[in-house]
Amino acid sequence: TTATGWTGTGEEPIEMWAFSLEPGREGELLFRTSWDLPHADLTINYRAASIDDGVFVISCKETRQWWGFNLTTGHQLWGPTESGHDLGIYGMAGYIAYGKLYATNNMGGVLSCYDLVSGDLLWEYEAYDPYNEILWSKNWPIQGLFITDGKIYLGHDEHSPIDPKPRGAPFICIDA
Repeated sequence: TTATGWTGTGEEPIEMWAFSLEPGREGELLFRTSWDLPHADLTINYRAASIDDGVFVISCKETRQWWGFNLTTGHQLWGPTESGHDLGIYGMAGYIAYGKLYATNNMGGVLSCYDLVSGDLLWEYEAYDPYNEILWSKNWPIQGLFITDGKIYLGHDEHSPIDPKPRGAPFICIDA
């Protein structure tokens, strides 16, 4: 069992480390490593981890990309992915289940599924707005709500509502 963290953005490498949470080994340093940014002035965020799969993932707001790392060693396993939808700069989230990374591009209205071992894109789902009432996208802004029983549940996300409000905000269930 591990806990992860790091510091730094801008031009400095990101420092990543993990401490054991295993009873009798609490606080033991498992690894401390650094990771060089692809280029300067990027916002890198820790997004999700899976103890069962031994992987944690990070994302970059500016490039809308994802990377996977070994949770035991801190070494990069894969990434970067291809850049996601441009509106991902306004919100990205990651969820790990069933050996997959489910990544939302919140304002772009896209859910992407990546293989957690290889980082390969397996499929994408777009929360299409049939009324075309979202002013900045053809898709509904979405957020992941929960994953259970082999299903992913997404809900409408909102940032700055205006009147009249768009019709038909979705609540979506997707086969994981």
